Formats: sequence, C-alpha cells, structure tokens
Amino acid sequence: MIYNFIDSLIEGKFQKRLNRFVCNVEVNGESRLCHVPNSGRMKELLLPETPVLLQKKQGKQRKTDFDLALVLYEGHWVSVDSRLPNKLFEILVKKSLLPETSVAYGAEFLRREPSYGRGRFDMELMSTNSDRILIELKSVTLVQNNLALFPDAPTDRGRRHLEELTDSLREGYQPAVIFLVQRDDALCFAPNWEMDEAFSKALVQAQEQGVAVESYAFKVTPEGLNYCQRLPVTTQREVE
Repeated sequence: MIYNFIDSLIEGKFQKRLNRFVCNVEVNGESRLCHVPNSGRMKELLLPETPVLLQKKQGKQRKTDFDLALVLYEGHWVSVDSRLPNKLFEILVKKSLLPETSVAYGAEFLRREPSYGRGRFDMELMSTNSDRILIELKSVTLVQNNLALFPDAPTDRGRRHLEELTDSLREGYQPAVIFLVQRDDALCFAPNWEMDEAFSKALVQAQEQGVAVESYAFKVTPEGLNYCQRLPVTTQREVE
C-alpha cells in the first residue's frame, strides 16, 4: 500500500447530489450532508443507494461532516477524491516506483504548484539530465469497457493546461500530463472524444509537439490505494 487512509472510513449509501460539491448520504439511517471533492459528473457512479465510504471531517467553516472518499461500482472501489492524485504521484516519484519508460523516471522532486505563465502546474521535477519537468495531473474516475476516459465533463481549464504545457517546450521545459486512474478495472487510457472534442484534439496536438502523456492505474481498497500498473495511452478517436 503506497497510500493509507489515516482513519477508518465510514460506511454510507449515496442518496443524491445537491450541487457539484455537496451530496446527501445515508449514515446509520440518517441523511447527512457530504462534501464531494470532485467537480466531474460521475453519473455512472453516483446512483441512489450505491454503497460509499466517507471520511469524517471537522472544521468551524465546514457545512458538511464528511468527505466522499470511495464509491462501489460493479464490485470495484473507485476513489473520487480529485485531490489525491497529487499525493499519489509525488509518492511514486519519491519512492522511485515509476517505470524506466516514464518521463519522470529517476527524477528529483523540486516543488509543488510551480508558477508558469498566468497559472500553475501541479509539480516540478528535475530529470537525471537536469531538465526541468512540468507535471500536470488529472484524476480519472470514468471507465467504460476497460477503457479509462478523461474528461467526464467538458473542461476548458484542462484544454488551457495542455496549451500552456505545449508553450513551455519553447522555454526548455519537458512538460507532461499524467492521468491517474483511481480504480483497477482499466486496461487502457484515451481522451473522451464524445464528451469533449476540444480537449481531446488539444491532447493529440500536445503529444505531437512533445508533451509526454502517461497514465497509471491504482488498486483501491477501504484501507488505501496501491500502485497497480502503467496503462497504454491511445489518442485515436475510436478504439476498436
């Protein structure tokens, strides 16, 4: 296990989503407000009566008592926390768990959220050749017929990230976009052409220009997450 939940997760049943970041869950027979740490649609996951696991959270400014952590889908636990990929990939880098074919293999971790242009990326690394690597991480929860897909909702922000990563090539950076699949039933990753053609085209163009595109899947359990495998990436519009 490369990532363990600090406290035991609490069982519940999903009831309904009130907005992008709040839902109702049933806990011990009572309906409770729960934070959804993911702006994706997740329509195939968040169905009434679906078993979920929650993290108890406290804070004076909070209006919810829990964070939605895991959702059970066709016998597989799916992590829906879009904040988690940053922690997971940092662990893969620092523990040297990435395969030799990765752009970040053997790289040194430099910093989180480096500034670039008008925004920030998720992290910056230094390669064994002293090249600066800019990393943008994407959380993936959607899998159809063993094919992991991103995004599950249109994302102008994601498209801009790809354009900025491409721009960084001219300044000597090695940019990469990494799709972390928080479930273990995917065999391949592809952009979701049907959901967001603009993002998918931008991903193809970024890869053609030299942006590294990688994807990794994780085994999810109620105790935590473990690195599973690197997934092949296809950018074809249709996958046979």
